[in-house]
Amino acid sequence: LFSIAGRHLQTVGRKGEGPGEFRAPQAVIRSPTGDLLISDIRRNIQIFRTGARGFEHRQTWQLPFSPRSMCFVGRRLFVNATMLDNSSIIHEISDNGTVVRSFGSVYRSPNPLVNYETGQGRIACDARRQLVYFMAGGLIGEVRAFRLTGELVWRVQVTDYRTNVVTDLPDGLRVEGSPLGAHAAVGLVLGDGNELFAMWTLVTSEQMQRKESPTRTQRVLIEPSSGRAVSLGGHAGVVSDVRGPIRLELSEDPLPSISVFRTSTSRRSP
Repeated sequence: LFSIAGRHLQTVGRKGEGPGEFRAPQAVIRSPTGDLLISDIRRNIQIFRTGARGFEHRQTWQLPFSPRSMCFVGRRLFVNATMLDNSSIIHEISDNGTVVRSFGSVYRSPNPLVNYETGQGRIACDARRQLVYFMAGGLIGEVRAFRLTGELVWRVQVTDYRTNVVTDLPDGLRVEGSPLGAHAAVGLVLGDGNELFAMWTLVTSEQMQRKESPTRTQRVLIEPSSGRAVSLGGHAGVVSDVRGPIRLELSEDPLPSISVFRTSTSRRSP
């Protein structure tokens, strides 16, 4: 955890299998009451609460899936997670860690592995409009808006979206690398204003062969009420949060870093 000025505040958790420990953290979010929620690939969400020594582990919710992304609408927690026996992609979790309802689907293939892969992505919550936005992580380039009751409101499809070729097989699936490269979802952020940032990276076939990370991010700005989208072109960083005039961007080239931008009517300064 860092302050907005970049000062290290605390390291939460460590590698392990016990309470307050992680095998592979998937998502981090702050609750409306100030708790820190961290999901792990071990199919759980661990809750940390502020104590005398900073955030301290308080409890663990065991779930039937591993949340890949989380957000709040008021005090209602929504997560993105997929299961082989359920095509739903968004789940509401109660304040005691049980699944209240599940809704939404991206693709319904007879092969559950395809549904599992296409249903993984990122979500963002809009308390003012009572919507949950979903961005597919790969294979399908689109963003969708759902009401909290599960009805689809709008869908945005990305033009010139590039993906690997996935073929259904009786005993699974086959993935072939795209010669044109492949897009991957890296961010879906709702700003304080009337904007929804959706971001993808493109890994070229040459970068795949050299096992290099992508160097550019394609940003799309979406109007939350209508789904109208405008491309903002390519950028080096990924917008991770927008709070009023402050915008955080993550980048990995040449080294992992976080840039803080403060916007004004006349200029933008890092």
